[in-house]
Amino acid sequence: MKRPIRYVLYGVGGVAAVLVGVVGVVALTFDPNTLKPQIINLVKTEKQRTLRIDGDIKLSLFPSIGARIGKVSLSEHQSDQEFLRLNEARVSLQLWPLLSKRYVIDEIEVNGLHANLIRKPDGTLNIADLIKKDEKSSPVELEIDHIKLADADLMFDDQQQKRKTALKSIQLKTGEVTPKQVKDIDLATTVVNSAPTVNMAITLQGDANLDPEQGRFSFNDIQFGTKGDLDALKAMVLAVSGNVLIDQKAGSYQIENLKLDLDGRLQQDTLNAKLTAPRLNLTQAKVAGEAIELKAAIKGSKTVDANIKIDGLSGADQQVQAKQFVAQVEFKQAAQHVKATLQSPLNLAMTTLQLNLPQLKLQGEAAVPQAKGGKVAINLNGQAQASPKQVALKLAGVLDESKLNLDAGIDNLAKPFYRFDLALDQLNLDRYMAAPAGEKAPATQDKPGAGGNIDLSGLKNLNAQGKARIGALQYGEIKMNDVAVELKAGNGQVQLSPFSMNLFGGNLAGSASATTTASPHFVLSPKVTNIDVGKMLVAVAKNDKLEGRGNLQASLTTQGGSVEQLTRNLNGNLAAQLRDGAIKGINIGATLRQAKASMGQLSGEQVKPASATEKTDFAELLASFAIRNGVAHNEDLTAKSPLLRLAGMGDINLPDKTLDYLLKASIVGTSKGQEGRELDQLKGVTVPVRVKGSLLAPSYALDYRNMLQDTAKAKLNEQLDKHKADIQKKAGDTLTDQLQKLFKK
Repeated sequence: MKRPIRYVLYGVGGVAAVLVGVVGVVALTFDPNTLKPQIINLVKTEKQRTLRIDGDIKLSLFPSIGARIGKVSLSEHQSDQEFLRLNEARVSLQLWPLLSKRYVIDEIEVNGLHANLIRKPDGTLNIADLIKKDEKSSPVELEIDHIKLADADLMFDDQQQKRKTALKSIQLKTGEVTPKQVKDIDLATTVVNSAPTVNMAITLQGDANLDPEQGRFSFNDIQFGTKGDLDALKAMVLAVSGNVLIDQKAGSYQIENLKLDLDGRLQQDTLNAKLTAPRLNLTQAKVAGEAIELKAAIKGSKTVDANIKIDGLSGADQQVQAKQFVAQVEFKQAAQHVKATLQSPLNLAMTTLQLNLPQLKLQGEAAVPQAKGGKVAINLNGQAQASPKQVALKLAGVLDESKLNLDAGIDNLAKPFYRFDLALDQLNLDRYMAAPAGEKAPATQDKPGAGGNIDLSGLKNLNAQGKARIGALQYGEIKMNDVAVELKAGNGQVQLSPFSMNLFGGNLAGSASATTTASPHFVLSPKVTNIDVGKMLVAVAKNDKLEGRGNLQASLTTQGGSVEQLTRNLNGNLAAQLRDGAIKGINIGATLRQAKASMGQLSGEQVKPASATEKTDFAELLASFAIRNGVAHNEDLTAKSPLLRLAGMGDINLPDKTLDYLLKASIVGTSKGQEGRELDQLKGVTVPVRVKGSLLAPSYALDYRNMLQDTAKAKLNEQLDKHKADIQKKAGDTLTDQLQKLFKK
């Protein structure tokens, strides 16, 4: 038995000796460079690409059969443009496995590889002809002991997405490589991308098991790391480790011992995040896993600490449930401090990635220095849904001192469209605008331009529609009730149309719009009904020179980036109708009474400042204004009272806060009303009253010369009227006597 075995071994040894001898002779006598033209021609014929071999081809025998080639380039398909080049490549393989059509390669080493990969606008790749499967070729088994790739560059031009990515300085080492596994992967490269901006060094270590026919892929002991810039995240350091098993046929995914550490810088802030997931199994039949926890912190100009935990994972039929989803967030910036907890059970549809938080609770408090009391409490309940396309939210509860109901959402996250329906029972804005303790509220500068810049360009991409209702709204001395407004934003414009509210005993309604630019253009169409104008002017403009209740309607336009510009560019029309009011600062009736008492001593124009106690009453006042570049011009003012009739015309200069007005006061000759009894003798007299100066403290000038002249004319006319009948009677008697004498003759 031993002898036959010995003979067999001798035979095998002999064959091996012969083969080695043949290979040795070939290696010593054959020059592979003579095959260059045939190889180049074959590539040109089969692949329509141009191959250039500028370096020598060298064969080696020991320690294994191999070949070394230098300076090779390959063109694009049917083009002379370069697709690939390399400085040097070496391949060596074992001899015996070739007899059984097995390729056992000891090593593949490539140095200085540079390749250009292109995805064309139609989605095809420039390597489609190279990776096309040859159905005529027989399958072979390929085994590689190790691969070494040094100083390689891969450029990817994605013309379909208009993006360029480069893998630079690729250094790759592997252990054993077969069609079903890659061991001891050790990869290092630098990734540079145009959109988003990326410049990062990447490292990857681990093992991969690949079974495409069965759809099974596993990645074990993965260690993935990056250092560099990722768009706005600078100096990013990322480390990911864990194991992943994918079974495509079974539809299962298994993750074990996943750990993620992230550090980076966002502008002036530093970011740190840690994610742990000990075990997560996802199959078509069920979902199971241990608690997933994420901790994140931002430090710098502000401090943000977040802790998110998902516990009790389970599910089936592509549905994932978590018994509890908890997010704790704390935010600090200067004196502001917000602390909130969000919690709810969680449902996730794996096929659509639809996330549902059906029993959402949001609780917390905010320390806001501007708020009286220093704290704002939050206690809201509701539900939320989110998917890759949209977000929806419903909340109800208490926000500080207000009862809130909110139905909001974002449609089309790729190009967000915001929608909302908000209801508050009351809101006191003064509570959130008070000065911090120990500080004085900033004084309002009474000069043009006060109020800061008005820049709406930040809203140019806003697309939104919604409505808000507030039962009671207060801002300073302005108290509003039943506030309702509808908002529409899009196409570079924001509209409040319609809006309405009750204030100062009446109603304000109308519409408004503005362009979303740095110097916005405004269109305003307000309508005021039955408002106490005196209270409104005091609250809004700190001006108490007019009293009364009535209606206002306007159509206005303006443009500017500041209050001063908006005031100077104001144009439009305004009509006012007031009743049962008064013009404060002068009592025209009393002034005329005093003038009558000393009529002989007065002459010319007498100027007197506005009085804080005097006023001229009216039963009705009508006026219309044409506003041009901030100046309101009026020509048809009329006012009525039992004693007086007023007519007027003039200008109100809003940018300069001045007015120049001429009022003509006429006595109607009745003993009723303000100062009426003492002025019966001034019946028919018209007195010009010039109102001029500051809007807050105008002066009044009465033209007594004109009044004296009118009074004298009135007395003369009265005497003429009184003696007119006697003169006519005497003239008639004389004419009769003369006629009688004539006829007697």
